[in-house]
Amino acid sequence: MGKIWGEIKYFNPYIHINNINWNKAFTDCYFKIKNCNENEFPKITNDELLSKLNDPLVRFGFSKRNKTNGKFENSFEISSNSVIILRLNDWANENVDGLIEKAIENRHIAKGFILDIRNLTEETEKQIFSKLDKHEFLRYFCATTLKRTSDLVMEYEGFPNERSPENITFYKSYFKIQNKPSISILSKSVEAPIIIIAEKSNPLSKSILDLRNNNKCKIISVNDTLTHIPDSFIASIKTKFGEIAYSVKIPIFNNSTKPIYSDFLINETNEKKIIEFAEKQINNFSEFVQQAEIIDITNDIKMDLNFNENSFPNEAERVMAVTKIYSVIKYFFPFKELMECNWDEVYKRFLPKAINCTSRNEYINLIKEMSGFINDSHGFVWYIREKAIRKIPITAIYLENKMVISEVTNEEFQSIHKIEIGDEIIEINGKIIQNLIEYHSKFISASREITLIRDLMRNLLIDEIDKPFTLKLFSKEGKIKNICGNYGEFTISESFKKKSKKAIKEISESILYVNLFTLSDNDTQEIEAKLTKFKNVIFDMRGYPSYSKMLTLLKQLCKFNVFDWGVVKIPIISYNPASEDDNSFVFKTCINKSKASPKFNNKIAVLVNEETQSYGEAICEALRVNSDAILIGSNTAGANGDVTFMSLPGNLDLMFSQMVVLISDGSSMQKVGLFP
Repeated sequence: MGKIWGEIKYFNPYIHINNINWNKAFTDCYFKIKNCNENEFPKITNDELLSKLNDPLVRFGFSKRNKTNGKFENSFEISSNSVIILRLNDWANENVDGLIEKAIENRHIAKGFILDIRNLTEETEKQIFSKLDKHEFLRYFCATTLKRTSDLVMEYEGFPNERSPENITFYKSYFKIQNKPSISILSKSVEAPIIIIAEKSNPLSKSILDLRNNNKCKIISVNDTLTHIPDSFIASIKTKFGEIAYSVKIPIFNNSTKPIYSDFLINETNEKKIIEFAEKQINNFSEFVQQAEIIDITNDIKMDLNFNENSFPNEAERVMAVTKIYSVIKYFFPFKELMECNWDEVYKRFLPKAINCTSRNEYINLIKEMSGFINDSHGFVWYIREKAIRKIPITAIYLENKMVISEVTNEEFQSIHKIEIGDEIIEINGKIIQNLIEYHSKFISASREITLIRDLMRNLLIDEIDKPFTLKLFSKEGKIKNICGNYGEFTISESFKKKSKKAIKEISESILYVNLFTLSDNDTQEIEAKLTKFKNVIFDMRGYPSYSKMLTLLKQLCKFNVFDWGVVKIPIISYNPASEDDNSFVFKTCINKSKASPKFNNKIAVLVNEETQSYGEAICEALRVNSDAILIGSNTAGANGDVTFMSLPGNLDLMFSQMVVLISDGSSMQKVGLFP
């Protein structure tokens, strides 16, 4: 049920066209479906969930995977329901002209038309479609003017940017823009829906695709295997009751542009049942919206206002939260192929956890734990805490399997407890550091092992206000120190701030040091004056840049256009790394360098480490490519590309990377970072 809900939510236009509250549809029928038996399952799913779409073409039921073999006995048939059935295969090819003419002659008594094109060789298929076009056959069955359709193309203008366009994050090519008419009608034509029965190997003709794009035709795929189908488009789903099939788009073939998707999948050996299924679709055939709206589903993923605002969601809402994470990551996360897990198995693992969850904290932790499997340092669960958080005023690093103090940000705290840089933290609140690391690691999404440790060193020192804490330290002199305090004594801003360090320092007569982590807008005039004076500049990027005029500064330093340094790939359709002809992304190339006129001509070195992430990584690469800067330090975090989020029940937001960024040599930053 969860997979169906997710695919319908992000793939079916009726959700948006009819403004359906699909979240409520899920929660309303959740317990009925959960408690039903095998025989009741399809009916309840259809009646209680799918019926709310008001789409007669979306139905759900059990199916079997079996191969259809043999040739057809009857090439032409008019069924008892007044449906013309034309079976075009190798055996009937010699008389195909006569069969087509016979179908045209009987068009006025036809409620609809079924064209079966299975079991054709590629050469025969070309001949048959050529004859269909010669007889203008398909136009006889379409009494209204057809228009050729084209996919909407979304472009991303440059990167990095101070503000990304709001409407580029996610867009389904399911929605079409209609343009100039391409097929005119014939006199004495009839309005009769056409059903095409095809196999995965059928390269459908342009005329059929124009019919389908204009809602005059539906395609049924009869298949014995789904191994050719990208993982993102699974139509046969295993449940506790076995395999089922329902109406989703299934790739039939790949050509030079993109896959063609069927409207229905049926796995059946009985030819009578196949035809009955096709006839049923003719009876159910209803016009889709002729002019499909341009619908941006970004807001549906981000600002999902249909969610219940309860702080602790009920069971159905918790299951829906897990299902939404599964669906959005499966269809829209651009780094699915880099995840170190089987995402389907992760989904199955967290469903019972969502069902058995007993408190808000437990619910938040399961969302954090599930998000940890995406291995993305942009992955972060945001929520409003009941109590404010504070942090012990210490900065720590992980050195030789030890948590070592590298900085104390409160001088009074340091003086009272005689804390020294280099002291090892053995325990926090009575718990051994290694045990804390093992437990808390599962709640962090990290692109690299070093960024996981980085985040752990922060998170282990954070807790709620007005709560006491204890630390056990092992000093450099080999002594044990026991420290007691209260989180409420320290502000979070104080705990994270660096000791008063100037953003700009003169190291020597020719070398200027600039800390981009602490550089502020107030330093603009000073840094411009100093860059004119000093030939060599060291930029410290070991932190997230806080300078709002960073792009302006880059333009003054770069010999080439600051945007010309890499490639941005944005998900449009679900990601399919197995496809050589990858239509899952729109590409924006930024490596054709165009010369710029920099204000300054300095030799630049940039200090980097695992604290250099996202925007910081983009700045480093722009400097390296366009100003010949040298990177010094260790690999960066490996999480670059704008961050987006999905809203979840309980007022939670899950952040994640929304685009792929390839650097100038064509490699990806994700999970790798920049190499000094």
